Amino acid sequence: KSDIPYLILKDLTLAYKQPCAIDIKMGTQTFEPSATLDKKMREHLKYCHQKNIGFRITGFKVYDTITKSFYSVSKSFGRSLQPDQIKDGLALFFYNGKYYRRDII
Repeated sequence: KSDIPYLILKDLTLAYKQPCAIDIKMGTQTFEPSATLDKKMREHLKYCHQKNIGFRITGFKVYDTITKSFYSVSKSFGRSLQPDQIKDGLALFFYNGKYYRRDII
């Protein structure tokens, strides 16, 4: 048995038939205060609007009820969003191929 602490993750989507998931990095920065200047610059370049918006979309997977298949977007999608596009980009996660799932928002 190890004395090194670790996390055990559980797949919370197992009970669902067509689980949709989104990955959002919350906060205005993604580095520790003690990070090197190089690390801070690399993180800032990933999505320069995160400091003002307070989060970034790093991907999601959604089930489309029309095509009966999943579609997903990668981190490049989130990085491409300008501040005035964030609302629409986030709304895509709630679109099931027929309508926006306002009942779960």
